[in-house]
Amino acid sequence: MRVTYTHAGLVGRSLFGFGILALLFSGLVSYLGQSWNAVFFEAMRLQSNQGLEQTIGRDFEQGRFNLWEYAATGDEESYRRAQRAFSLAEDRLKELQSRTFSPDRRARLDQLASTLSSYEGLAGRFQEVNGRNANFDTSEVRPLIDSAVSLGNQLESQGDALSSAYERAAAEQVDYASDLTSSVARLSAWLGFVAIAAGVLLSFRWRRRPALRLAAAAE
Repeated sequence: MRVTYTHAGLVGRSLFGFGILALLFSGLVSYLGQSWNAVFFEAMRLQSNQGLEQTIGRDFEQGRFNLWEYAATGDEESYRRAQRAFSLAEDRLKELQSRTFSPDRRARLDQLASTLSSYEGLAGRFQEVNGRNANFDTSEVRPLIDSAVSLGNQLESQGDALSSAYERAAAEQVDYASDLTSSVARLSAWLGFVAIAAGVLLSFRWRRRPALRLAAAAE
């Protein structure tokens, strides 16, 4: 079949349209990939922060156990273990603060750090009382015990709330990625429909041109 100028024009326009679609699709894939990478790393960072917060909670629980052991037995080694556990929890808390950028979660962290500092100060008072009284007089220790129980419960509550905040933030990132994928898929579908419609319209117009030329020549 002889290739006419009309056929060449139609092929050229078709190739141009396919090229535009390829560029658009490439841009969408690139955008989606970059967005997914950002969301993935943010979700992993939040989950890592949640894990670190839970580790801080375990360190604190270990320190609290050793402190109660010291209060019950007067064993200095128990007190030193408590100090090491509290110090490790404080170091990890500072690391978590450096990795937290949300104002809300950072405020929770600062509050947690303040409560932990108060608890450490209370642990020092336990040692002072025990140094003055080997029998650990109950009337003198009772206010310290009550304060330690209250602060310990407060730390647990603050830690649970912070862990939940990290978990919610990570879940929100995953939901955002899912919504982003759906949006790009819908946009791609619309582009496909537009391309098909444009192709059909072009084909119809180019098929009509020879008939119009013959009609004009006949006149």
